[in-house]
Amino acid sequence: MLIEISHGFLSGFLKKLQCQTGINIFSYHGIVPSQSDKRLQRNFHLVSNFQSHIRFLKYFRNLSLEELSGNMGSPWPLNQRIGAITFDDGYANNLKAAEILKRYHFPWTLFVSTGAVGRDKSIWTVELSLLLLQGEATHLEVLDKIWNLNMREAKEAAFQTIRYAMKAMPDLERRQTLEIIRSQFPKGETKRLLEKSPSLQMLTWNEIRQLANDGVEIGSHGVDHEIHHGNQPFEVRRRELVESKKEIEKQTGKPCRFFTYPNGNFVKSSPEEVRDAGYELAFTTEQGTVTTDLNPYLLPRLEPSDSLKKFIRNFYWK
Repeated sequence: MLIEISHGFLSGFLKKLQCQTGINIFSYHGIVPSQSDKRLQRNFHLVSNFQSHIRFLKYFRNLSLEELSGNMGSPWPLNQRIGAITFDDGYANNLKAAEILKRYHFPWTLFVSTGAVGRDKSIWTVELSLLLLQGEATHLEVLDKIWNLNMREAKEAAFQTIRYAMKAMPDLERRQTLEIIRSQFPKGETKRLLEKSPSLQMLTWNEIRQLANDGVEIGSHGVDHEIHHGNQPFEVRRRELVESKKEIEKQTGKPCRFFTYPNGNFVKSSPEEVRDAGYELAFTTEQGTVTTDLNPYLLPRLEPSDSLKKFIRNFYWK
C-alpha cells in the first residue's frame, strides 16, 4: 500500500499537475468480483479495486453528506484531504460495498431510482443494454432504421447510437421507443436476461430499509431515471424529484435530503427545481472537487479510477 501511495503521489508530482483542493466526492455505481461483459458492466468496479480505494481513504477524513450539507457556505481548510462515498442507481451488488464500508466505519450515501426497485426491474438504460447486447433477436426496427443484431460488433454499434438518441428524448417518446424495442424480443426477455445477469439486478425495498437502518443515507436518483435535459418537460422533471423523495421517505421512514441527476444532466432552472422539491444538495457527473462556495444544487463528483495508482494520483492532483 505504501509503495502504491508513493507511486500515485509521485506520478502527479513528476507530471507537474496542479494540487487538488476541495472535497473528493466519489461516484460509484456497483462492484463485482469479476467482469463477464465489460460493456454491460461498464459502470462497475472490481471488488478488489474498491477495497483498495477504501483502505487508502481510511487514512483521511471521510464525510457524510449530512456533514457536507451542514458546512456549505462555511470556510473549509484547503490543506485537508477529505473524501465522501456515493453510489448511484441502487444495484443489489451494493450490499457487498455496504459490508466493506461498514467494516471500515465509512459513512456513505446510496441514490436509488424508486421505480426500478426490485429484482425483476431495472432502470431503462440497463434494460436497453441487456436487450440490445444479449437479447434473442437478429435485427431491430426502430428510429426509422433496421439494425443488424447478428454479431457483437453490430450489437454494440446499434446500442451506442440508439442509447444516445433515447437519452435526448422527452419522457413519453423515450417510453414509446423502449416499448417498440421490447415488442421485437421474446415475451419476458427482460426478466430472463436480468436473471442471467445478477450483477445488474436491483435492491429490494427491504434491503434498502435495512441499509437505512444501518445508517446509510438514502438519496434520490429520480423515479424512472428520466434525464433532466432541455427536451424534458418541467412536469416530468418535477415528478421525478417529488415522487421519488416521497416514496423513499415512505419506505424508509427517514428524510430524503439529497439528489443526483440521472446521467448528470441538468438545465438552467434545475437548482431552483431541486430546492423547491425540498432537497438540501444535488450532484452532477461533472468532474471536480467540492468547495463550500459552490452552488449546493450543482455539485461535482469524481469518477474513481480502477487502479489504485490512478485513484491516488487523482486524489492528490488535478
